[in-house]
Amino acid sequence: MGKSRSRSRSRDKKKHKDHKDRKERKRSYSRDKKSHKYDRNDKYDKLREKPSQNNDNQPSQAESTQAKVEKVWEKIKEEKQAEEEALLKVQQKYGFVPKKPERKGPEKLEGVSSYNPVMIEVIINDRLGKKERIKCLPSDTIGILKKLIQAKTGTRAEKIKLQKWHQVFKDHITLEDYEIHDGMSLEMYYN
Repeated sequence: MGKSRSRSRSRDKKKHKDHKDRKERKRSYSRDKKSHKYDRNDKYDKLREKPSQNNDNQPSQAESTQAKVEKVWEKIKEEKQAEEEALLKVQQKYGFVPKKPERKGPEKLEGVSSYNPVMIEVIINDRLGKKERIKCLPSDTIGILKKLIQAKTGTRAEKIKLQKWHQVFKDHITLEDYEIHDGMSLEMYYN
């Protein structure tokens, strides 16, 4: 009988100790909440002050995105130049240039030719809060569109997967071939 009595006393002590711990945790949590409110207000005050101080020193967000887009276009031009140089080397070595297979795409719009391209705007939604508008050409490939998205959002092009409903778009096919028009919305997922 003595053993059972000592066990129950030890249990009572543990329960009492647990109860004290819970009360202390609740008190510390409420203190943290109160201090957190003050910290949050200070944070918002600091955020309000920053734009007024640094307007002249830092370029606007639109200018920085424009610079990123220009860098991507420069990279694309460099890749095209490298491709043309490779074709010239093949021509010098073998005496001919291999022909690329012609793609049969949808009908061309009247008044729009390769000399007079029309820019389209595609809406990219990652369904996690990011929604971007990307300007591109209908003759651009999905790979080029991913590079433009990379310039605007900062997400690497290799990690982006574009799709509409259940159709996943492949990098080497143009927007015309997928019949992506101005104002269309595509879903962006991360690999």
